[in-house]
Amino acid sequence: MDNQDIFKESLQSLIAYAKGNDFKLEIEDIKNSFKDFKDNETVINEICAYLESEGIKINNYEVKENVLSFVDVNEDKKNDTVYPETVTSNKEKKFVEMYLNELKELGEKTPEDIEKLAESYLNGDANAKDELITSCLSLVSIIAADYDNKGLTSGDVLSEGNMGLIEGVSTYVGGSFINHITNSIKKSIERAIEEECMIYSNNQDFTNKMNKLDELSKELTNDDKAPSTSALAKAMNLSEDEIAIMLKEAMKALYKDEESEGK
Repeated sequence: MDNQDIFKESLQSLIAYAKGNDFKLEIEDIKNSFKDFKDNETVINEICAYLESEGIKINNYEVKENVLSFVDVNEDKKNDTVYPETVTSNKEKKFVEMYLNELKELGEKTPEDIEKLAESYLNGDANAKDELITSCLSLVSIIAADYDNKGLTSGDVLSEGNMGLIEGVSTYVGGSFINHITNSIKKSIERAIEEECMIYSNNQDFTNKMNKLDELSKELTNDDKAPSTSALAKAMNLSEDEIAIMLKEAMKALYKDEESEGK
């Protein structure tokens, strides 16, 4: 196990421990878990920032700055992702442009103002929640820009980010609000992208199987006699039930093509 794997395992264990401890940790718990890593103070600061973004409160420690570039524990997985092509319609582009212009008119609060608002929210200020959401809409648009051409249209990315913002405000229990809300926005967008990529991947996989089935059907046809389901299943290393479903889908596609040509 290399250092990166050890780091990830230690971090995940720490998060699991915190969740069983009312989402609270002592700074000594963190220091002891990562005492063998070089440049310990910098590492501890980044870890604390990340843990706070996960809604975990750290006693006796204040993050020195907003650390938003913490290494994602799922980074390797993201690098292998194949994104479906997305096309944003002109109508949606105009809507997004109008929405972003409206955000500019709202003005921006400083990070310090937002943290004070978050503190008021935790102290029971009834108006602070809505004000926090409004104040962070521009943050959503900034984060959303990093997810262009990754499986969702611009409007969908903003929508998912806004839902992450609302969820993040609702789940905030203390610590750096900006770190917490940034992580919540990113998670919401990435979750939606992952779902879209999964659908795309499944569709691509099914299309590839259908193409292979068509090729094998032609190869195994003997004297104009179509191959049996069992023969196709054996050739493709699939069950007969899977082959039956694929043949049914192929017939549906054929009927649709014939209907289209007849119109």
